Amino acid sequence: MWFYLCRFAPGGNFDRLQNQAATAGKEICNDFRVDYRRPVDRVRYDFEGCTFNPALDDPNWRYVIHWTRSSHGPYPAETRFEYYRDILASSTYCRSAYHTLVRIAIDRTIRSTNRFIRGGHQVVSFSALEPREAVKLMRWRRRYVCYSFEPYGVAIRTDAAIAAGLRPVVYGDDDLYSELADCDRPYFQNRGSEVSDWRPEAEWRCLGDLNLQSLPADEVKLITCTCHEATALQQLTKREVIPLILA
Repeated sequence: MWFYLCRFAPGGNFDRLQNQAATAGKEICNDFRVDYRRPVDRVRYDFEGCTFNPALDDPNWRYVIHWTRSSHGPYPAETRFEYYRDILASSTYCRSAYHTLVRIAIDRTIRSTNRFIRGGHQVVSFSALEPREAVKLMRWRRRYVCYSFEPYGVAIRTDAAIAAGLRPVVYGDDDLYSELADCDRPYFQNRGSEVSDWRPEAEWRCLGDLNLQSLPADEVKLITCTCHEATALQQLTKREVIPLILA
C-alpha cells in the first residue's frame, strides 16, 4: 500500500511513481493527498492600492535615502554570539529591515559594508530616487537570496549629504574602472547588462561608516513602511519618522 503525504505536480516524479504503482496493481491511498498548486516564483512588496504618504510624494523632494533590508547573519561589527543570542530572545525575527532601521536609530550610525563592492571598499549605499520610484525596485534577488532593499530607510537632505562626503557612483565598465584614480574607485559601479542594469538605482555612496550625529537633526528623516512602525520608532529617536504608506 502506498501513502502520499505531499503534493506532487502532474508529470513529476511522484506522479510517475504513482502511475507505475497503479500499473503494477498496487493500492493507492489518497487520504492525505494535497492538490498541486503551481508556485508563484516572485517575492515582492505589494504597494498596489496603498495610499502613499504625500509628504514623501513631493516633486521638491531633495534627499538621498539609505534603504535597509533584512540581515540573514550578523550585522557589521556584530559577533555571531550576539546575533544568535538576540534571535533566541526574540519572538519575531530580530534582524528584519525594520529592526535594522531601529538599530541605526539607536546607534545613530549607519555601518558600512564591502558586500558587492568592487575592490572590497567599505561603503554605505544610498539612492537618489524619490520614494515612489524606489519602491518599484524593491524586489527579491534569487541569486543573492535577499531583497535589493526594503521600505525602511534613512533620508538625508542632498546638500547635507554632499557636505558629509557622499557622492554619486560612477557607472561604467572594466575599461572605465581601470582609468579611475584610486580615490574614485570606491564610487565605481558596473553598469550591468540589459537584464540587470544597475543605473536605475541612482546610487550614491559614503566611504566608511556614516555618523548621523554629525548631521543637523532637521537634515535627517527616518522612513518606515507603516504608520504603526513610525509611531513605535518615534519613541526611540528625536529624528522625524515618516511612514511610507498611510493605508
